[in-house]
Amino acid sequence: MKVKLIKSTVKTAKAKTKDYIIFDTELAGFGLKVTPTGRKIFIYQYRITGSKNTQRYTIGRYLDQIIYNGKPQRLTVNNARSIAEVLRGQTKSGINPNTEKNKTGKHSVTEALDEFVSVYIRKKLKPRTIKGYITNIENVIKPELKNKSLSDISRKDIIKIHSHYISTPFKANHVLAVLSKFFNWCEANDYREDNTNPCRHVEKHKTKGRERYLSDAENDRLTQVLKTAFLEETESEHAIAAINLLRTTGARRNEILTMRWEWVDLDNKVINLPDSKTGRKQIYLSTTAIQIFKSIPKYFNNPYVIVGKNQGEHLVNIQPQWNRLRTLAGLKDVRIHDLRHTFASVAVTNGMSLHMVGSLLGHKQPQTTYRYAHLADEKMKSATEEISKYLNF
Repeated sequence: MKVKLIKSTVKTAKAKTKDYIIFDTELAGFGLKVTPTGRKIFIYQYRITGSKNTQRYTIGRYLDQIIYNGKPQRLTVNNARSIAEVLRGQTKSGINPNTEKNKTGKHSVTEALDEFVSVYIRKKLKPRTIKGYITNIENVIKPELKNKSLSDISRKDIIKIHSHYISTPFKANHVLAVLSKFFNWCEANDYREDNTNPCRHVEKHKTKGRERYLSDAENDRLTQVLKTAFLEETESEHAIAAINLLRTTGARRNEILTMRWEWVDLDNKVINLPDSKTGRKQIYLSTTAIQIFKSIPKYFNNPYVIVGKNQGEHLVNIQPQWNRLRTLAGLKDVRIHDLRHTFASVAVTNGMSLHMVGSLLGHKQPQTTYRYAHLADEKMKSATEEISKYLNF
């Protein structure tokens, strides 16, 4: 698409389902990139003499604050055009503008990461995810890549970082995931050429999943410890209720701790979460779970089911209570998340399909539920034994 880029052209450009570029009819290579989110970014597209590859330089976002001619001002169409003319002069002289940009430190790795955090991570991701991303960026990625230019980072650099943390494979794989997201973002914002993500084809380290299921005897001990703690008031009734809800619903810890009464529909035996790790979600309630909800006291000035010490807030950290209770039950190696695993294991061993279990747990990806497949296999083997006995073989 080619038109003369003027103020009215830029202002009326509409977002579409994919990125598209409006090129200027008067200055070759000068263009306006419009993203699906409506961002309008001036670019200059060029080819260095002797090279077959087209490259793209990001001038900046429309009306962003820039330093131009030594003064702070907005990036207008006219300013962007003037910058593009300078860039055209450089390319005619055999100078690669992107190389010069990296040499001067403009859009350095550190600067690009800081922008990635502010415009993507903090605005697009959930709070717990944000914390993990920023921790890896500040403690791992910045120290490892701070002396590299953004365009020069290669797959070898990524493999080096990934291999450095092989002793902690979960951490290494998460760092790789953050890096991959970052370089995809760089491409989308023209900080790197398209299809140059250096994380591609870097294999994740193998990890061993940890599924701990409570046996019937362990479940009985935990039930007794919770009853005693409630009767003797050694733990808060809300903490005890939270643990029992985790056991009877298979919900995630934060789904229970941050739950509001307005989301609980006991008449229809369901909890309607407006948001969760995987988006909107329904948690289905058994008769036991409903009785637990009915036993929880409500507070007029607190909208949460599991209230905390501070007025109007929910319980934030249940780990201290869980540590004391699991010790009394002789379950020191059992994590709170293992209550969710136990819920799933009971469902599978009682004949529920993996698809149904995944729906109950709110899994977005089928492979997440597949970790329980071996339990289904055992159930099938048991069923074949029963059939053989019936047939008198």
